[in-house]
Amino acid sequence: MKRYEIGGTDLSPFAERVKVPYKEEVLKDAIRFYSVIEVGCLASALPKPLPLEFQESAGEELRALAEFLPPSDELSLRLVRLFQERLAGHWGEDQDDHQIDETIPIFSQFLSMNMEVENNQNIQKFLGPLTGSDDSAWQEILNALEDPTRVVERLYTHSTKGPLNQYIQGFSDYLEMVTGIDELLSLANEHSLLQSGIWHYHSEVLGNAVSMERLLMWFRVFRPLLRNVEHIDEEDVKNWGVATENALSRLGEDKYSMTLVKSMATA
Repeated sequence: MKRYEIGGTDLSPFAERVKVPYKEEVLKDAIRFYSVIEVGCLASALPKPLPLEFQESAGEELRALAEFLPPSDELSLRLVRLFQERLAGHWGEDQDDHQIDETIPIFSQFLSMNMEVENNQNIQKFLGPLTGSDDSAWQEILNALEDPTRVVERLYTHSTKGPLNQYIQGFSDYLEMVTGIDELLSLANEHSLLQSGIWHYHSEVLGNAVSMERLLMWFRVFRPLLRNVEHIDEEDVKNWGVATENALSRLGEDKYSMTLVKSMATA
């Protein structure tokens, strides 16, 4: 194992995997790691350029990732190519002190949110069927949604016993994260490259049409039923519903994804 310290910050224990067979979870872990580094640099929380030793190691691993990723995984390949461009020195315009005072707190919130998602076992369980990597689990969810009232009852017992209960609780928890991601992106409105970097980190869901369709479907099934749940104010449900649907609509917009892509094309 190699532990990387960049700019005085120990970001992640990271295995050198270039010479070992790749598995899907290893690929995703590596891509997430480099996406975090990219966002940190775009926020000026990490140095640009990165330390030479790190650049060399990262360059080697990124080439291996590009080789092992299937061509159909366009989102992951895009993330790899984006970071390869950053290693080549294409970081955009330098930020002044005032801008850095704004971007570093945004990066801190980004890290905090990521930890919350990574440490939530229900969300992690839900992400498989949500992103299409576990279609049998998604079919189990579809079967359960034939009785949505019962699903709502399961949700409000807060039980996580059994996979289905974890999926349901994970769905609820992830919807809360969706509004948080939307708010974080709004904070970064004046910093378009950083904003796009944050969006790309979450693009396994936000850039995945299947995932967004499934999120919206769940949301639209649950929303009207919540009005009938005891101790929940109908006006609160209405306001939550409008805010969540608006957030989902904004997060699917191309403007977030295209900023970094265009910067890569013009570098």
